[in-house]
Amino acid sequence: MNKITYEIRRYEDEDAAAWDAFLPQTVNGTFLQSRRFLSYHPAGRFRDCSLMIYDAKGNLAALCPGADQMMDGRRVFVSHPGSTFGGILVAPKHYKAAKVLAMLDALEAWWRAEGFAAVDLRITPSLFSKQGEDLLDYVLFHHHYKESVELSTYIDYDEFREPVEANFSQGKRTDFHNGQKIGMYGRPLRLPEELDDFYDVLCESLSKYGVQPVHSYEELLDFAQVRLTKECGFYGVFLPQEMGERMVAGAMMFYFSEVHLAHTQYLAAVNDYRRYSPMTFLCTYLIDTMRQRGFQNFLSASVRKSAGECSTKD
Repeated sequence: MNKITYEIRRYEDEDAAAWDAFLPQTVNGTFLQSRRFLSYHPAGRFRDCSLMIYDAKGNLAALCPGADQMMDGRRVFVSHPGSTFGGILVAPKHYKAAKVLAMLDALEAWWRAEGFAAVDLRITPSLFSKQGEDLLDYVLFHHHYKESVELSTYIDYDEFREPVEANFSQGKRTDFHNGQKIGMYGRPLRLPEELDDFYDVLCESLSKYGVQPVHSYEELLDFAQVRLTKECGFYGVFLPQEMGERMVAGAMMFYFSEVHLAHTQYLAAVNDYRRYSPMTFLCTYLIDTMRQRGFQNFLSASVRKSAGECSTKD
């Protein structure tokens, strides 16, 4: 039997079109690993070290977005610090145990030769994959990666009753109905000034934790109007006109249409209006809106699944 071999080539800027054309063909790639998305980061934020994996016939078989980072004094390949997750993104033809094992062997040989001390792969969670992650999980376990999984909380609409609030606790139902009584309402945000208002709400909401949003206002505007026009959306919850019609809560949503999943990227509410429970109203509105848009699942918590760190030293 011929040995399965793969060649690792470093991604270059001129490969962007080939990368983005191949990505949708993989079993576990999403727009979050596209060059279209990753290129929003300004030059110098990361030392990109993305890899393209070719089979023995010279055909592209997989991608591995990544960056070269120093962590605790060691040089680490991280996939990918500029996205929620990354890892190895494999074409269906190559998503077989023997092939993925050979692929990881080739990658680890490349990482060792390039002088990396360790690898941190943050692989695509199963909810975002066209096929399950069991095979990739097995291969990484076989190679002694330490798994670290963050909590993911999601709604399967097949298990959800009508109306949306009927699935909540009595206290949350009361909060939502109180919002309805005062005329609170939600709607999509489309104008630049509406996104500016949303960004102010987001900054104010995060201020109590002493942190700033990961993305700038300019980046969010770029997502909405240029880069991710089909993959993201913004929504606001407002007080009625007689109460000033102020935005009191808002959200940024990512749409993963190929797997029928809607994911909350940002949720924020104005601290001074907590007595009206705007966050409860926002979540109820979003859950109902995403269901009406035809999504199967609604993900509202952390999604990062890490294969953990594996030393590349012999």
